[in-house]
Amino acid sequence: MLNLYLITKNLLFMNTKNIVIGGLVAGVVYFLLCWLVYGNLMSDFFMKHHGAISDAALKEVGRGEELIWSFAIANLGAGTLLAFVFDRSGIRNFAAGLVTGAIIGCLMAISFDFAHYGMFNLMDKNAVVGDILAFTVISAIAGAICGMVLGKTGGKAIA
Repeated sequence: MLNLYLITKNLLFMNTKNIVIGGLVAGVVYFLLCWLVYGNLMSDFFMKHHGAISDAALKEVGRGEELIWSFAIANLGAGTLLAFVFDRSGIRNFAAGLVTGAIIGCLMAISFDFAHYGMFNLMDKNAVVGDILAFTVISAIAGAICGMVLGKTGGKAIA
C-alpha cells in the first residue's frame, strides 16, 4: 500500500513546468524536422516505395491538402512523450537526450510501421526501413535538444 502511495505522490508532484517546456520545444523540433525530412528530402523516396496500391489510387487516398494542425498535435504528442520520459528519468543533457531519443523514436517507429505494414498496403519494406531510420534520427535530434532544454530549466542530471 505504501508503494502505491509513493507512486501516486510522484506522479502528482512531477515537474510539470519541465514537461510543458520540454514538450513544446521538442514538439516544434519534431514538426520542423518532419517537414524537412518527410515533406522535402524523402518525399520522392516514399512515393516510389508505396505498397501495391496504384499511383492513381494513392492520389485518391491523400487529402490533397495536408492538415497542418493534425501534424502539429502529433508532433507535440511525440515531444511531450520525450519530455515526460526525460523528466522522470533525470535526462538533462545533450548526450543522454540524443541516445534516449533515438531509442524511443526507433521503438515507436518499429511499432507503428510494422503494425501499418501488417494492416495496410500503403508502403513496401523499403519504405518501412526508411521511415524507421528517418524517425530514429529525427527523434535523436529532438531528444538531444529536449535534454538540453530540461538541463536549463532545472533538476538533477544523470551521468
